[in-house]
Amino acid sequence: MIDNKNIKWAVLQPLTGGMAIGGEAAVGHQAEFFISYPGFDAPKYNKDNVLIDAGNEYHLIKYLEKHNKMVPYYQFDRKPFQTDIKSEVRLLKNGVETNPPDYSNIDIVLAVPVCSGLSSATVGATSEALNARNCNMMFLARYALGTIKPKIYIFENAPRLMSSGGAHVRSQLEDIAKEFDYSVGYYKTDTRLHHNCQKRPRTFVYFFKNDGKHKGVPKINFENAHVPVSEFLSKIPSDATQQVTVSMQDCVKSLLSFAKKAYGENWRENTKTPTVINELLKDKKLEDWKSFVENDTTFDEKKRDKIIRGIEHIKKKLSVGLGFYAVTPVIMRNDSMPAAMFKNIPTCLHYKEDRLYTIREWLTAMGMPFDFEMYGEIERVFPKIGQNVPAGTAEFVTKEAVRIINNWDACERVEDSNVVYFDNTKQTVTPM
Repeated sequence: MIDNKNIKWAVLQPLTGGMAIGGEAAVGHQAEFFISYPGFDAPKYNKDNVLIDAGNEYHLIKYLEKHNKMVPYYQFDRKPFQTDIKSEVRLLKNGVETNPPDYSNIDIVLAVPVCSGLSSATVGATSEALNARNCNMMFLARYALGTIKPKIYIFENAPRLMSSGGAHVRSQLEDIAKEFDYSVGYYKTDTRLHHNCQKRPRTFVYFFKNDGKHKGVPKINFENAHVPVSEFLSKIPSDATQQVTVSMQDCVKSLLSFAKKAYGENWRENTKTPTVINELLKDKKLEDWKSFVENDTTFDEKKRDKIIRGIEHIKKKLSVGLGFYAVTPVIMRNDSMPAAMFKNIPTCLHYKEDRLYTIREWLTAMGMPFDFEMYGEIERVFPKIGQNVPAGTAEFVTKEAVRIINNWDACERVEDSNVVYFDNTKQTVTPM
């Protein structure tokens, strides 16, 4: 068994913590340090001094402190979306300027830059707005490659990075890599391929430091190990905390009631598409649902009108050939869960029971330990569950980095290009 105790690693902007927890599982010991931004660890209290909300990293810090595993935590003296990515940067510790940690011989740096500049929700934004959102990614890349200078830098981002819409972002990343003499490996994958049930397509980006002795990008292995949701969630201990759900949205309550009316109590078995709304569209039952809502006394007039407006919005979008996000898909199958996004958590039904998935089930789908908790009011903090990297996926991509470092001189390389695209969903390797 290889001893990884000499491998040094760190995390930039760990957010809710899956990248850091997965990294530790892969390397076998704690990180040297974290660096993030002021406020990302901040709790928020109400007038009665009750904790109601907190920054992403507050939840990670509380978990690590509970296990006596917290590492030195620094913050940049800047905001995450400052566009002057080449500016001089100072570090703070407990709000006071301090000397940076020891960057010598850092082997691996992991990061979780914000992906909103590439998310499907921001497709309609201006190029200026998108570039402003992407500057967090660019700054972290420049800081990692130009200041820390690890052998391997890895970050996670949206699947759209590998689409035509992400070409301008890839170009900027490759320019940064070239400036600091790194090669690049894009790794497209899906969380459910890494011993998980969550359908969460993502792109990981590897930067490999060129040393003048070896040519090409180190080969990254593939993995295909999907676990059905029924099997995956059965691992949750009965005494695990936060086995509660957020409030179910009215449109989902209405969809559930209408699905039972339209397809019977066994509506899951009597339908074929992955979502209730798509089943209604296939069977041309959208108007039937609207009529059902108009006569449904379960809701007051104001709520009925809101649901009907959502139905009309869907019809309008479809009439001009567009997709819609008015009603988030309601999952019906027992093989996968959807991505843990803030719009999915309050709308997606359990694969078997007529309820939403619990906070603990979503945390488990993110690969978080059974005693990892979200602090504050659940209705406020639940979006941060998905502002995260599934820990099991992070463990896999970090293990690949550890394997490459431990076999640096002998590892197999793709010699055709300094930029290579690895598609784990298709298990293909394409020099770019």
